[in-house]
Amino acid sequence: MHLTSPDIDVVGAGEPFLPGVAMGHNGTAAFGLTFLAADQQDLLFYDVDPDAPTRYRHDGEWKQMDTVTEELELPDGSTEEVELRFTHHGPVVSEDTDSDTAYAVRTTWTEPGTTAYFNSLELMQTEDFDAFRSVLDGWGGPPMNYTYADVHGDIGWVAAGRVPERGDDDGLLPVPGDGSHEWDGFRDDLPYVHNPDEGFFSTANEYNQPEDNNLGYEWDPGFRQDRIAEVLGGEGPHTLEEAGDLQNDDVDLTVREALPLLEDLAVPDAETQAGAAAEILAGWDGDHTVDSAPAALYQTWFARHLGPAFYEAVSPELAAFADHTEDAGALLDALHHPEEWLDGDAEAERDRILVESLAAAYADVSGSLGADPTQWRWGDLHHTVFEQPVGDDLGPFERQGSNHTVNRSGMDQDEYRHNAGASFRMVMDVGEWDSSLAVNAPGQSGDPDSPHYDDHVDPWREGDYVPLHYSEDAVEVDTQHTIELIPQG
Repeated sequence: MHLTSPDIDVVGAGEPFLPGVAMGHNGTAAFGLTFLAADQQDLLFYDVDPDAPTRYRHDGEWKQMDTVTEELELPDGSTEEVELRFTHHGPVVSEDTDSDTAYAVRTTWTEPGTTAYFNSLELMQTEDFDAFRSVLDGWGGPPMNYTYADVHGDIGWVAAGRVPERGDDDGLLPVPGDGSHEWDGFRDDLPYVHNPDEGFFSTANEYNQPEDNNLGYEWDPGFRQDRIAEVLGGEGPHTLEEAGDLQNDDVDLTVREALPLLEDLAVPDAETQAGAAAEILAGWDGDHTVDSAPAALYQTWFARHLGPAFYEAVSPELAAFADHTEDAGALLDALHHPEEWLDGDAEAERDRILVESLAAAYADVSGSLGADPTQWRWGDLHHTVFEQPVGDDLGPFERQGSNHTVNRSGMDQDEYRHNAGASFRMVMDVGEWDSSLAVNAPGQSGDPDSPHYDDHVDPWREGDYVPLHYSEDAVEVDTQHTIELIPQG
């Protein structure tokens, strides 16, 4: 969107349900974002009065829950009344009548001033780093890594979001709601970076906090961030086109840690499935293009077979809860240090897991793509579908990348269906704003009859962009349609 008025001129992208631009530029400063994995909620449990289940104990006395009755319309057209209950901490999400216990969620999202992205109305008007950081000090949610660059030559990063001050608690487990585990306001020590010595700053959802900062415990592994730093840390200067190429980079750095495990492995000869699999992967650079046979095998092995097999060897009980590779970094570390996880001859057990999972993956891909590995293509497995609330779904389209490439392509492990990544991308030419680029999949219009309903699918898939014009002259040149709203009366 491009919002222009006598007081503001800002272009970029935002949430459909909110005014404002959450990522973009205003002619002076540019700002972008990735998610920050801060923990903004707690689960609390309460003793409930067995004779009056809407009363709960807090601070040594019984308190009354607030109740709200809602009428829900069911698919068959009938209605049903449901009673919603709330403690002073938040909504009750579960009740155990056998133990007279209720569970409620407390979250920053129900605090005043935390409407998602609402602060972008103020953020999009900032024109220097101090003002940018000041606005983000009041950012409610969702928690974000906000990056910054302006025409003055300043760059930076601010961790933003309202995070509870829990004292000695860490938010990992349910805590009593009896008053002994209250929040003491909100954190005011979130970090930032201004004009780093490296000359650049990057973020890809990885853990980027000071040691023991305890903002949260579910961060992405650092493989995407490491790849960005590897490219940006190379010889410069970097061009606009190279920045776009980096956003669409398909090199998965997990490969560099996984394949050395196979180098000294006593793999059976190439006539066996495990041997044939090892031969396909040997020497591969980890580039997950749609035409890559190694990518098809590697992702099937790593996500669908290696992780589950290792979990099963460590603990069948654990395997029941983790049926795929939740954390590639943790899995790779465990495979390189099996003695910390496996009993007996840990390395021999680890090697057994590697060989058997390789064979299983080879058989799996053969069943899907045929017996000839030279015909295997990653894009014949990995695919994207854009589900539409109106009109027809778009796709499936073959998809490159992986969950750990800069061009993130997280997937459903069972169907190889793309389920996580960037829908909107932008590359800002700071100061030469009309040269900036963007792409917004699947298109700018939500109208299935519009030519702009799906016109960004191909450039988005292929790593291309469209101009993100800013000046009035540049916008006028490319304008195709104008809608004029005229007030009546």
